[in-house]
Amino acid sequence: MNHQKSVFLVFILLVSTLSVFAQPRDIRNGLEFYDLGEWAKARDLLKDGYTDIKDKELKAEVTFKIAECYNKTYNYRVAESWYNRAIRRGYENPEAILYYADMLKMNEKYDEALIEYRKYLEKVPGDERGDFGVKSCELAAIWKNDPTRYKVEAMAFFNDREADFSPAFAKRDFRVVYFASSREGVTGGKVSNISGVNFYDIFETSQDRKGKWSVPTPLPPPVNTEFEEAGCSLNKKANVLYFTRCAKEKFKVLGCNIYEAKRKGRGWGEPTKIDIAHDSVDIKFPVISSNELTLYFAADIPGGYGGSDIWMVRRAKKTQRFGEPINLGPEINTFGNEWPSHTRGDSTMYFASDGHYGMGGMDIFMATMTPDGKWEIENMKYPINSSHDDFGIIFQGDEEMGYFSSNRPGGKGSSDIFYFELPGLNFEVKGFVTDLENDAPMSGVKVAILGDNGYQLEMESEADGSYRFPKLRSGADYTVTAMLDGYYTGKYTFSTKDAANDEVFESNLVMEKIVIGIPRDISDIYYDLNKATLRPESMVSLDKMVAFLEDNPKIVIQINAHTDYQGDNAHNDDLSQRRAKSVVDYLISKGIEDLRLSSRGFGESTPRKIDEKLAEEYSFLKLGDELTESFIKALNDKEKIDACNQINRRTEFQVERTDFVSTRAPKDEFGYEDGDSGAEE
Repeated sequence: MNHQKSVFLVFILLVSTLSVFAQPRDIRNGLEFYDLGEWAKARDLLKDGYTDIKDKELKAEVTFKIAECYNKTYNYRVAESWYNRAIRRGYENPEAILYYADMLKMNEKYDEALIEYRKYLEKVPGDERGDFGVKSCELAAIWKNDPTRYKVEAMAFFNDREADFSPAFAKRDFRVVYFASSREGVTGGKVSNISGVNFYDIFETSQDRKGKWSVPTPLPPPVNTEFEEAGCSLNKKANVLYFTRCAKEKFKVLGCNIYEAKRKGRGWGEPTKIDIAHDSVDIKFPVISSNELTLYFAADIPGGYGGSDIWMVRRAKKTQRFGEPINLGPEINTFGNEWPSHTRGDSTMYFASDGHYGMGGMDIFMATMTPDGKWEIENMKYPINSSHDDFGIIFQGDEEMGYFSSNRPGGKGSSDIFYFELPGLNFEVKGFVTDLENDAPMSGVKVAILGDNGYQLEMESEADGSYRFPKLRSGADYTVTAMLDGYYTGKYTFSTKDAANDEVFESNLVMEKIVIGIPRDISDIYYDLNKATLRPESMVSLDKMVAFLEDNPKIVIQINAHTDYQGDNAHNDDLSQRRAKSVVDYLISKGIEDLRLSSRGFGESTPRKIDEKLAEEYSFLKLGDELTESFIKALNDKEKIDACNQINRRTEFQVERTDFVSTRAPKDEFGYEDGDSGAEE
């Protein structure tokens, strides 16, 4: 029995060995490099031996792995083609469909990607990656059609035909920038089996007083070495440098770690490794906080949520060592990859992710810490983000400008550095000045604008009555007024405080001629029953009256009050006089000069005549009806009688003069009259 078992095992081993050696040599070697994660080397070997593969199942597998290699080396256009080929060759793992959809999305073929994501969900129902892809495609199309106001352009002086990425400011005046590059002139001079390009070095470029950037040069040793150096961050004083170094020995990847170097003269001292986790773990993209007490980084430390998570280490003082790594949690980290980019203040962090809803590959996100310690995540949207990989954003202090990395089309190489800024909003207000009486345009009217930010300007309306104030500032409340002797002031108010986009405010300023001695209603003025006490609901209307008098500082008015016929004449005369006086007292209490105000009570002596407005509001009344006591009693309907009495109980104002000159001293910038400091003596 044991002899038969031994013979069987020898047979299986022999068949397996023959199967391995039956593979073309390039394929065998390519699969070995693939297992090591050396994607560029594996890709080249697998392609070299591809045509020699006879076994259909093996060919489908190799096709898929070539697609993976192109994906890992950021050639998404070619990866799309190879994933499609793997599917057509019958590769059985449904993830080929998922990754094919990912490539379509990253090549901005959102409609085609949606079809493939739905195919994948038919084969693997409920997989969050499929649902994630569908939602991302839908959002990406919306964001592309409704871009934010950010302006983006490639940095021609920074970029080369090779990869350039992860910029960092290396001087407090923002005129020196470090970034990673694989361009010619790197220190090591070796080609990476992983990326297929030169080992990365950290390069430096500086800007002169005329704004011209210097030719980038690699930092000298001891920062750059024979290994790969990239992804750096500096403290506020720019005298401590944190960067990533990835070491390698033959057939052995030692992983990436974070190093710290301190300024030494004009250069950098010997870097020291920051001990965070085991050497075999990839730890990269360091970002130091403004107070230098927290260091953020990307790593695949066990216990995370996906591929590469964002972790942090803390220390109580800058002179102390960092503590144990802490994962930022599922609000930041996902099933995908996350890399930190930049911090602003104590509560805002920018990072890149392909696991939050985005436009394609890695997208840039803003995370804001809420008072309860949770993160609110916001996609930066298009054009900061694209269907390709966007990452490594930095801001120039508090300004909405800076740089980021992207492998989108429009640059020089596989990845490039782009400049971005958020331009100021453009606002203007315009319209026409017209006469209320005939709707005719009015020229030569003084039109003024005043903002609560101190902005003020005047002009005269043009021949066609038009006016326009361009180049207004954001974050302000504005008032536009039109003034002409003999007319009430025309007024329009608007605000740019909540505006998110450029806006043109339009308003026609209608001018009404002032007619002396003609009463006009002050609507919604109410008193306590049979008293002169103003009820609270009257204050809204009276405050509008205060504003009206402030807008028309030359008019002198009389406040008129009327009662209905109920009660004796003497009582009604006295009541109406006291009510008119109550209104005057209120206006004075709000700062209107008493010399501009007088009051008169008419009692029941002046019944109301029905105008067009009242005739339209009350169907039982006709234009010209006079609401005398006899007219009202003849209605023989309690509701109609009550309505007429209410119409008669009214408060009015009428203009007496238009030549008032204030006797008050002008006020200073603090609102006090000249000679009055506001302090008690």
